[in-house]
Amino acid sequence: RSALSSHIGDFHADDPGAYLQLASGVDGHGNAVRFRWTLHKKTGDVVAEGTSFGRFSDDGLFTEVTGFFGPLPALV
Repeated sequence: RSALSSHIGDFHADDPGAYLQLASGVDGHGNAVRFRWTLHKKTGDVVAEGTSFGRFSDDGLFTEVTGFFGPLPALV
């Protein structure tokens, strides 16, 4: 928990006013979720997009979050 809080704090210190916004609904299965997001500058301009996956404990707290930046790669 402290590592995530520290990461979020660093994010805000590096780019004040920047924010994440959901870009999809949240899809869940069991204790796992996935969702798309966009990262915006304070001005509202989108500077990144990605997909995150998370797992929850029985008490509803995140135990794991993995984020991927950018769109999925093309099928080769």
